[in-house]
Amino acid sequence: MPIQLLFLGLFTSLCLLAGCTAGIDSPSPESPTPIPFAARLHHPEAWSYYYFAQSRLLGDDGALEQAEASLDKAMEFDPDDAYLSVSLARLRLEQRNVKGAIQALESALVKDASLVDAYLLLGGIYYSQRQFEQAIKPLSEAVRLAPERELSYLHLGLAYIGNGELQRAIDTFEQMLKVAPDSIPARLNLARAYRQLELGSRAGDYYRDVLRIAPHLLVVYLEYGDLLEKQRDDGRAEDLYRTGLGEVTRKGPLYHRLARLLVKQQRFNEALEFLRRQQVAQPDDLEAWRKAGLIYLEQKKWDLAAKSFRYILKRRSDLPQIHYYLGTALEQQEEWPDALEAFNAVPDDSNLFGDALYHRSYLNHQLGHNDRAVKLLRELIDRGGARAEFYDYLASLQNDAGDRAAALRVVNEGLKKFPDDVDLLYHRGVLEEQSGDRAAAMLTMQQLITVDPDHVEAMNFVAYGFAEENRNLPQALRLVQKALQLKRAPHILDTLGWVYYRLGQLQEARQSLEEAVQGLAADPVVLEHLGDVYRALGLKDQAADMYSRALKAAPETSGLREKLQQVRPQ
Repeated sequence: MPIQLLFLGLFTSLCLLAGCTAGIDSPSPESPTPIPFAARLHHPEAWSYYYFAQSRLLGDDGALEQAEASLDKAMEFDPDDAYLSVSLARLRLEQRNVKGAIQALESALVKDASLVDAYLLLGGIYYSQRQFEQAIKPLSEAVRLAPERELSYLHLGLAYIGNGELQRAIDTFEQMLKVAPDSIPARLNLARAYRQLELGSRAGDYYRDVLRIAPHLLVVYLEYGDLLEKQRDDGRAEDLYRTGLGEVTRKGPLYHRLARLLVKQQRFNEALEFLRRQQVAQPDDLEAWRKAGLIYLEQKKWDLAAKSFRYILKRRSDLPQIHYYLGTALEQQEEWPDALEAFNAVPDDSNLFGDALYHRSYLNHQLGHNDRAVKLLRELIDRGGARAEFYDYLASLQNDAGDRAAALRVVNEGLKKFPDDVDLLYHRGVLEEQSGDRAAAMLTMQQLITVDPDHVEAMNFVAYGFAEENRNLPQALRLVQKALQLKRAPHILDTLGWVYYRLGQLQEARQSLEEAVQGLAADPVVLEHLGDVYRALGLKDQAADMYSRALKAAPETSGLREKLQQVRPQ
């Protein structure tokens, strides 16, 4: 920049005193326009300074096009002034004319190849355009020309990082530390570069070094804490965040980090404490209320969850996710109408609409509107993208309404789309059994076992079916024994006892069925099975007792009275 520009303020004052106006025209042979006093002192250069000053004033007022026009005039009077070209580049950048700014800077460097500001600005433009390789050359030149300037190293190092040359970036930032030993940006960017190189320990050294010099920097706590969390060092991350709370002014991000960390460890009450602090400090931080509501849902504190979500919706009613969460909390409290209203508020363009529609169907069913519940589920399935559970629930609704054939059709429709879904297969087997087609039910349950070899109920079903048909008894025994290992339940013990009975292993049958009766004391089938075992063992009184209890529970059961008469003749 020419030294004369140092006197710009003085020149402007003189110009104004001489009666200059923002619209004065430059002199020409054809124009008799009076020449201001200051312009008469240094004729071409003074006019250049005048238009430069005018450009600055116009630029400050936001009249960027006029400012550029004035600067063009200044350059006509002093075409060799490189600094004017740099000013033009800045004006063009303000107008988002990146190409024009680059051209102006290249022109400036032709006029003065030692202009460090031009190299820095040119490198910055390329960097902002993510043209990192192009940015490196001018920034390297800036470092060469002004090795004492901290800013040149910073920009060059960042360009190297952007270009993936991490080691060169590290070398540049280390040079920067030699120039500016207390530089925080150098240390912070060294930490970031080492982190990208997955040298977490080295990155941690620099993060700690920054905090030693500037313990108030929130960004360092967040970045270093994130590094520690990724290293699964949650204890140190928690300590760091807690330390940061005593140092930084804006504590909200640390409250959120601590809450997230504590939720991960299922320390829900501690997490809620930090979220409450944030709610008090910034009541409009809706994310703090959302997180608290989700924790309450996890804790099954439905009323507090609903309160949190209602607080959010009073301030932002356009959040489908929050309406969905509120509906969930209200549904769990059996507040059916309010829950339905919340789910109704989820728009059909939300990714939660399908789930909301599913809940709406359930709630209509709870409110006694079964036809509406079926219609909503059918609508949900017909929209496409339905999940297997939607078919399963629709079939349940239709079966509850007494239309078993329709239920079976829906299950089969679902299985065409989800042929290996265990819930749909099991549901089909149950419906086939209820329809009296036991052979089909047995085939479906055997298919289910091939899909899920540990499906307890399917194994029990098949084992019981074999026992009833008195065939494949060794296989039935293996199946029911495996089922019992996975789930010790009275109805499975009944199956085991009945298989043993069919195999003629009466003592084993007696042991299993006596245990089954303890859990199913009023089940007529289990009572009858144990009565049959007692009768086979010659224990007529015990058999009579079981048959009597079975008749009391189910008086219309075929064959029970005959069995009772055989062990207790009238």
